Amino acid sequence: MKESLILMLCLMALMFVVAIACRLWAIVFGGVALAHYELFNISKEPAYVTRTTNNLNNLFQLPPVFIAACILSFNLHHSSETLTANA
Repeated sequence: MKESLILMLCLMALMFVVAIACRLWAIVFGGVALAHYELFNISKEPAYVTRTTNNLNNLFQLPPVFIAACILSFNLHHSSETLTANA
């Protein structure tokens, strides 16, 4: 279970890096003005920027519940067949 938690946190960190890289790429090569990211209504982002941003947003919907459950389980020293079935 600890491995799952570590992998989820690594995925979230990786998606932060990818989202930043895509936005920088769009600014330098995609014709998006830097001012667009102040109000998000000046120009339209390329599809690859929107996809990576949506992916990052999705990682902050259900996974925090998983992370909180893991931390709570670790702190309470709780173990069950459900928690250890994938380990």
